[in-house]
Amino acid sequence: MALRIQFYGTMMIVLKRRVKMKSKDSDLIGMICYLKPINNNELNMINKYWEMNSSDFLTFSMKVNKIKALFPDLGIPSAFVPKSSEFVITDKEFACSKCGSFPKVTNRTNYLAVLKNPNPVCSECKTIAIQSERKRKKDIIDGYNASLFKKDYDLVDLTYIEKINLFLILNSYYNGDKPLSITNENLDLSGSQDFDSKLFAELSHKGCLVIVNDLPDEVQEAYDAVYGRYSRLQYDYDDKRSKYMEPGELIKGIYFNMPKQVEDISLVIAELYSHIASSKISTSEIQQITQLVEDIRLSNLYQCIDWLEQEEFKIPIEKNMKLNSLLKFISKNYSLDKTYYSMWYHARKTATYIYKIGSKDFKTPKLFGKFLSDYFTEVKARCWKLKYARSLPMDVNTSAIESLICELYFDNEFNWVSLNTTEIVSMWVKKLDITDTPLLKI
Repeated sequence: MALRIQFYGTMMIVLKRRVKMKSKDSDLIGMICYLKPINNNELNMINKYWEMNSSDFLTFSMKVNKIKALFPDLGIPSAFVPKSSEFVITDKEFACSKCGSFPKVTNRTNYLAVLKNPNPVCSECKTIAIQSERKRKKDIIDGYNASLFKKDYDLVDLTYIEKINLFLILNSYYNGDKPLSITNENLDLSGSQDFDSKLFAELSHKGCLVIVNDLPDEVQEAYDAVYGRYSRLQYDYDDKRSKYMEPGELIKGIYFNMPKQVEDISLVIAELYSHIASSKISTSEIQQITQLVEDIRLSNLYQCIDWLEQEEFKIPIEKNMKLNSLLKFISKNYSLDKTYYSMWYHARKTATYIYKIGSKDFKTPKLFGKFLSDYFTEVKARCWKLKYARSLPMDVNTSAIESLICELYFDNEFNWVSLNTTEIVSMWVKKLDITDTPLLKI
C-alpha cells in the first residue's frame, strides 16, 4: 500500500487504497492522524494496525494478534493505538450530511461501523439539533408560563375580604415558585368549602392566583422532553400517592402570581396586613362581611349535623331546603354552642324514636329536621332563650379568618362560638372605618 506522509498536529500519514469506491474518482479513503509524538517502532505499529487489504478497504491486511507479535514491547495494539492515533475517513460519501465534516474513528470496530452508514449526521450536528429542539421545547414552556402569569394587578384594588384571605393564604401556604401547599386536609380559611371555592375563583380572576389543571398536550410533551417524566419523586397530596416530578416542571396546583410592582413576598404580606389593619371599607363590602360570617356559621352547623348523623347517633338526616332555611334562621339568632346542644338533644330524641318505630319508614330521614323545626318554632313563639350549651364536636374547628378577626377587632372573644351571626357582624363592622358613609342632609 502506498503511503504519503504529511504533518497534521503532531504528524499525519495518508493512506491510499488501490480499489476505488463506486462512482468516485479519488482512491483516497482516509488519513491516519498521530495524536502525540511517537518513535519509529510505535509509528510502524500504528500503520500496521490501520493498513487495509489491497483489494478491499473493508478488511485489514493484518490481524491484531499478529501485529502484537511483531511489536511485543508495545502491548496490545487495540489498547495502544486509540490513545496515540485516530483515523479520519475523507471519502465524501461518509461526510456528515449536515456540515460536511469527515468522521473520525479510534479503532477498527468504529471504522467498519461508519462504513455501514453513508452520510451520517456527526455528533456535533446531533448535539446542535438536540440543543435546538430543546430550546424550541423550552420556548413553548416559557411561552405557556408567561401566558399564565402575565396578568398584573394592584393589591389596593382587592376587596377587604379578599385582602384578608390572600394574607392568610400567603402566611400559611406560600411555597415559592411551587404550588401553594394546600390540601383538602390542611385548607383552613373560612371553614366553608363553598366560600373558599368562590374566593379562589375570584382571586384567580383578578390575577392573584393561577390555577393550573391539566397542561395542553403540546406543553406536556415539551415538559416531558425538557425535564423527563421520571427524574424526581414527589408526593402528590391530592392523589395521595407518589409521582415523579422534575423541580422545574409546572405541576398541577394553585400558584401565587406576584404583582409586578412588588419584588418580595414579605413586602406583599406586609402591605396586605397594612391594608387590613387600617380597617377601611366601603358600604358595599359590609354585605361581603355578612355573607362570609353566614357561610362560616352555616358550614359549622352542617359539620355538627354530620357528626351527629355519622358518629354519635348514626341516624339518617335529610339535608333539604327546609333544613337549610331553619339553620340560617338559627344562625342569625342563637349562638353556636347553645344551638349545638339543641341539635344534640333532638338528635338523641330522633335516635330513640327510630329505635322505637324501626328505621324502615320512608319518613325516618326527615325526623331530625321535623323535631328541630318544631322546637325552634316554639322557642320563637314563646320568646324563650336557649339555656344550655354543649362543647362542639372535634371536627368543628375555629377557622383562620375567625381567629384573625377576633384578634384584630373582638376585645373579649377568641372565637365566635358564643355569638350569633348578627352579633358577629355588628361587633366586626363597628370597629371598621366605612369610608363612603352618606352624609345626612339637615
